[in-house]
Amino acid sequence: MSDYKLTAYPPLAALSIERRGASLVEVDGYALCSLAVPLGGRQALGQCLQTALGLALPAIGNSCLSSDGMYRLLGLQQDQFFLTAEAESGTVTPFVATLVEDKAYVTDQSDSWAKLRLNGPIAREVLMRLCMIDLHPIAFTTGAVVRTVMEHMSVILLKESDESFILFTPRSSAGSFVHAVEEAMNSCAAKKAHGSSS
Repeated sequence: MSDYKLTAYPPLAALSIERRGASLVEVDGYALCSLAVPLGGRQALGQCLQTALGLALPAIGNSCLSSDGMYRLLGLQQDQFFLTAEAESGTVTPFVATLVEDKAYVTDQSDSWAKLRLNGPIAREVLMRLCMIDLHPIAFTTGAVVRTVMEHMSVILLKESDESFILFTPRSSAGSFVHAVEEAMNSCAAKKAHGSSS
């Protein structure tokens, strides 16, 4: 029998798009897992993550970084969190599952989502063309996270800074999603170029 070896590839082949005032790049080499809290188990999970990783359970719509900056916990809905880390999923998810034991139901999500970083002075303007979320810095602060829809596709949007956003989108529709974002980037960049030349 032949000895086959499987090789993992990023969903978007290390995509990188540059436009005037914004860039869109695929983030590879990360782990993503969901943590569902058992009934009445929120406090136990919170204590476990705080002791082991320096992670507090964020409120819905917010995120929290671990004490070493390696992990980020996203508060998506009641007793439902996503944990992301800049590391290979094959090592992080089993580690987290062992760490929390029966305090959360852990499911690996790494291969189901594409992760993109939209960065630049017009990044917020680009996103405003794609979703109905109020992205004003006062309303959507650094560390804020929301699960929403852009061009009829599911997206998890995380704000890293005023000019940097992380977008998680299902791998199955990632190509169509990138096309929508690129079109918005083109439109905003053309507007910026026209304004600077007038």
